[in-house]
Amino acid sequence: MFDSIIMNKGSRYKNIKHHGIVAGIFDSLKAEEVINRLLPENKGCIMSHGQAVKAMVLNILAYPESRPYIYPYFHVSLPTESLLGKGVNGEYFDDNSFLPTLNAIYEYGAAELFSKIVSESGVTDEFGTNQIYADRISFSLSKRIVDEDGIFRIINTSGEHTKRKISDSFLSIETAANQHGIPFAMIMNPDSEETDFPFDVINTLKQNSSPEKKFCFMPESVLYRKNSVKKLEEAGFFIVRPGIQIKESDKLLKSDVMMQPCGDGEHLFYETASSYGDVNHRWIMYLSGDKEKKDCNKAEKKLEFAKESFKELTEEKYNSYNDADKAINGWLKKNSAYFSCRYEITDKDGIIPGEEKPADNPPFRIEAALTEDEEAVKAEMQKSGRFILATNDPELSPDEVLNKFKNRTVSDRGFRFLIYKSFILPEEYLSDMKRAESIAAIMAVCMLIYSLTEFRLRKNLRDEGMTVPNQLGKQIDNPTLRWAFYLCKNIEEVTKESDGMRKKEFIFLNEKNATVIDALGPECIRYYLGEEVYVNRNKES
Repeated sequence: MFDSIIMNKGSRYKNIKHHGIVAGIFDSLKAEEVINRLLPENKGCIMSHGQAVKAMVLNILAYPESRPYIYPYFHVSLPTESLLGKGVNGEYFDDNSFLPTLNAIYEYGAAELFSKIVSESGVTDEFGTNQIYADRISFSLSKRIVDEDGIFRIINTSGEHTKRKISDSFLSIETAANQHGIPFAMIMNPDSEETDFPFDVINTLKQNSSPEKKFCFMPESVLYRKNSVKKLEEAGFFIVRPGIQIKESDKLLKSDVMMQPCGDGEHLFYETASSYGDVNHRWIMYLSGDKEKKDCNKAEKKLEFAKESFKELTEEKYNSYNDADKAINGWLKKNSAYFSCRYEITDKDGIIPGEEKPADNPPFRIEAALTEDEEAVKAEMQKSGRFILATNDPELSPDEVLNKFKNRTVSDRGFRFLIYKSFILPEEYLSDMKRAESIAAIMAVCMLIYSLTEFRLRKNLRDEGMTVPNQLGKQIDNPTLRWAFYLCKNIEEVTKESDGMRKKEFIFLNEKNATVIDALGPECIRYYLGEEVYVNRNKES
């Protein structure tokens, strides 16, 4: 059952795998210190609140390839004294080991504790100007019938509230994360109460950040409406793509204006002032050469299809006058923007309009002359390859605005470290919503660690000119963290005892996983070298 094996007399093997990486990044955030300072002493327990949170984070991030099952006995297989601190023995953990910490987190405020960890870690300073994306994620909490464990299930990440069973409890959390998926702020709403999304979580981020820190909010187009632009401005700087349903946007896209080249050599731009929503800001229209060709081809195919379908209408025979009238008006409804026509429904057999056919040969036909609106078609072609970005940041050049928009990572956010959108917890952890909020806060810490570790790994590999092989053996400098964890899956810590002395060694370290560990810096390296070697190495350097 357990991975802890005594292979030889006096030797104990423990699977450290990628857990040393997770522990190292946790340490770099000073999370344990912050938690122990803010929460009351964990009296009568074998570990502090900070150590308990660290232990739960290790458990949640332990399963990169399968559905997580959160259970205290997981830690039996880990070198807990190395990862959590001297005297912390995983063999003594049980279902109640973490309950005092979950209760203490709720009493302090789960979202507030997370914000403190982020603000005191200084992690926001690693990125210069942060592009901020807001997410709303809903969870359901329910009990399984087969056994008495609870299921913590992610319902959706679209910001919409889903229908739910009466027996389920719900929890909604809103996060503000940067372009690398690293969360900087969160708020919680038990039972998915309505909030002013996403502005509440953006304001929380601003309150927890220093005034000189610059953020650029990247909202979805749906938030750029006349009645919400002022809220966007109050939230800070923003870059957003206006929706095509906005009349001013459609007019600009169809306009004949002189455009200037961008620095990338691939785009042209035209800038104008806008007061949309009674807020003075900038609209920058861009033209992409590649996109222009694709859009023109798409528009031409659309026009050709319309002509072909019209031809089929005029060749078709209809059972009744009403059928013919319905067919031609349906076509006009879809294509009236570019075509007009004069038509007549004729009855070759002298049947009164509206009367059904008397025989097998349908008598009604459409006789029509089609006219293409050349000006409308020209205006549509003029839009090809064009798009508009709106911003209230006066310091950004058109090139900088475009680059920030191109570098957005809207699809790679949320709890992406979970392949399966649910995981299982002991029933005691979810007996009420209080502990569920605490679990959600710990998941947000996991999200922070996962995204930050992947960012640091890729950045340091590039900076140092290092690579690791991907699944096909190709050397890359941008591995996913899930793959990096996989490379470390066999690493074991071996503790040998001889003559009352303990010696710690590590086996199955190789060039691949050593490159990953080395790229993540001394906080992670120390878990794979031992404390004494780590200190001596720093002295030598």
